[in-house]
Amino acid sequence: MTRKRTWMPAEDQIIRETMDLPAATVAARLPGRTPRSVSQRRAVVAGIIKPKLTKPATTARGRSHWLIAKTCPGCGQFLPVAAYSRRSRGGWDQWCTACMRRTTRAHTDREAAQTRETAHRHYQLWTGSELDTVLAQDAGGRWLHTTADAAALVGRTSAAVQHARNTYRNAAT
Repeated sequence: MTRKRTWMPAEDQIIRETMDLPAATVAARLPGRTPRSVSQRRAVVAGIIKPKLTKPATTARGRSHWLIAKTCPGCGQFLPVAAYSRRSRGGWDQWCTACMRRTTRAHTDREAAQTRETAHRHYQLWTGSELDTVLAQDAGGRWLHTTADAAALVGRTSAAVQHARNTYRNAAT
């Protein structure tokens, strides 16, 4: 088994200067390097690094593709694939993870501020009718009321409604 040698800066410089030459020609100038290793190092030197993913993302039409990097519309930065989350149906989130976290937190804070003003049943035990309203789901398992709407209906905060949903979710089914 051969041991992999690390690339030296001088070798990288030769690769940068000979990008237009075939890999076999460049490998002949670099002792101990194969044409394949030269091709792979060219990708690293040029900044075209293949992502290390277990499988490619699948588009809606069933075609697979690799994502290396993309621009986030939230922050406008060109970020590598590690900054995005995979969707369960295939593909990638539109916004980077940091922007998703920031917008979700801002929405939660706005919703909490709105429901905090109208809540009047702080720290009181939940009644059966309140739980029925908060835990009501349609046939598809989706909530009938948004967290803010349910909080307004029962006089609670959105945090209290979310906590009740997480606590009593299995009891309602």
